[in-house]
Amino acid sequence: MTLMLLDSASLWYRAYFGMPDTLVSPSGMPVNAIRGFLDMTSRLVVKYQPNRLVACLEGDWRPSWRVELFPAYKLNRLDEEGGRMNRTLFHLKFLSCLKFLMPLACLY
Repeated sequence: MTLMLLDSASLWYRAYFGMPDTLVSPSGMPVNAIRGFLDMTSRLVVKYQPNRLVACLEGDWRPSWRVELFPAYKLNRLDEEGGRMNRTLFHLKFLSCLKFLMPLACLY
């Protein structure tokens, strides 16, 4: 039995910026991150054929101890409209709909 652990936040981030933002749902919601995440995950599953899949997430995506060491840590990922938080909540909802096991890593 094989287990695949996905760094889902990294895949989601890559998909969000790697797919064109012209990919939208019928209601106009951007789905580029969903499409890219599923494409990359599918490619990994086909290649390695795991029996189980776990989508791992960081509970604290910008921990204070890292920001103290490097103030610009993930600073480029902040936005004024709360888009990152909205995308994160959507990401969690999306993964739970797919019945992914999602451990959150809050401590290092």
